[in-house]
Amino acid sequence: MGLIFDVLSTINDPKKVASVESLGGIYDGIQQLAGNHGLNSAATQSVVSSVGDQLRTSLQKQATGGNAVDLAGLIGKFATGSSTGASLQSLIPDSAQQLLLKGLTDKLGLSSTGALGLVGSLAPLLLKFLNLGASSQGVGSNPILTTFLDSNHDGNVDLGDALKFAGRFLSR
Repeated sequence: MGLIFDVLSTINDPKKVASVESLGGIYDGIQQLAGNHGLNSAATQSVVSSVGDQLRTSLQKQATGGNAVDLAGLIGKFATGSSTGASLQSLIPDSAQQLLLKGLTDKLGLSSTGALGLVGSLAPLLLKFLNLGASSQGVGSNPILTTFLDSNHDGNVDLGDALKFAGRFLSR
């Protein structure tokens, strides 16, 4: 529940970029994308969890690898739309993308092109979700990103669960 708590806390923190409207926009965008691909709510939650898990793994590797990057800055670029599609592809290595796409095609019956389009459109929305915890003043930590990257698997909910609870919070 840590991730949900952090999202709700940031919405109430005027020093963070989160707002009910921004959360609602992300949620609605994910729902629209899911509808365009014919996914029900359970399938949508599963896809969000799968893509979120892969993003977590990839971001953790980037944060701790020899070329550690400023993840908050990188995610902020995606959240504001100031990055290119090619940059998004660099977040998830090709081998991991192929496994993710195969899993989605097997689980949901999507074509490989459909799965690729879904992941390519969903990942920026999930990065916007992670960016909700960013400081509106450009300085400070991002509790949502910190909780999301927590690698000790201490029971925090994943992005699929977070989406489900966001929908309840938004009464949608």
